[in-house]
Amino acid sequence: MPASAAAEPPARPATPPTVSAPASPSAPPPNVASAPSPVAPPEAAPDANADASDAPAHAPRRARDGFYLRMSSGPGFLSLGGHGPAGNASLASPGSMGNLAIGGSIARGLVLAGMVSGASIQAPFSGGPFRDAKLTVDGSELSASHKAAASFAELGLLVDWYPNPAAGWHAGLSAGLGAIVITNYADDSSLVGVSPAGTLFGGYDWAIARNWSIGLSLSIAGATAETMKHSSGGGDAGYRLTPFAVSAQASLLYF
Repeated sequence: MPASAAAEPPARPATPPTVSAPASPSAPPPNVASAPSPVAPPEAAPDANADASDAPAHAPRRARDGFYLRMSSGPGFLSLGGHGPAGNASLASPGSMGNLAIGGSIARGLVLAGMVSGASIQAPFSGGPFRDAKLTVDGSELSASHKAAASFAELGLLVDWYPNPAAGWHAGLSAGLGAIVITNYADDSSLVGVSPAGTLFGGYDWAIARNWSIGLSLSIAGATAETMKHSSGGGDAGYRLTPFAVSAQASLLYF
């Protein structure tokens, strides 16, 4: 080789290629947002204060609170017994009974209401003022009628209790003033008396709508002995009579 020839520089080794590590299969691709997982809406917690008043309008209401209205009537038996100027005196017969109560709940299932009740009969007045009376009509002597119409009424306050407000069983009592009125058929004269009175009752109500029910009940009512007076202002008639009534009544209730 000639001396003048320039020596060739040694060749530089080639730079090895950069090799990137493969992406982990579990890692999401870069710059790609992960879709959020669907989350089920939380279930509403039951309301501890919810009661039957939150039920649909077509469901019978069972809350047993709020306004209270009961109208009832039915057959029964009324007895007025005691004594009069001539000894024992009494009237007794089946008759009709009725009751009206208006009020509201003072606690769930417990009602306080004003009430008025009545019972009426027509029966012979044994020992009454016309027991032996005679009438002369067109020259003929006739026995005077000893029959009379009698009624017993109570005006007072009533408590009605539903042990299970969701059911229909109920029981209660009332207290107030009782009054007796007796009208003699012979001359249309009347005797009246007033004394403390009370009633015990119980029964069952069947719901027919959200606020309305129909019911059946039994009741026992009475009063202390009443001093009977002439309604015309004639003073004491000499009779002391004690009323006692028992009845089975159907009722229409809003509650």
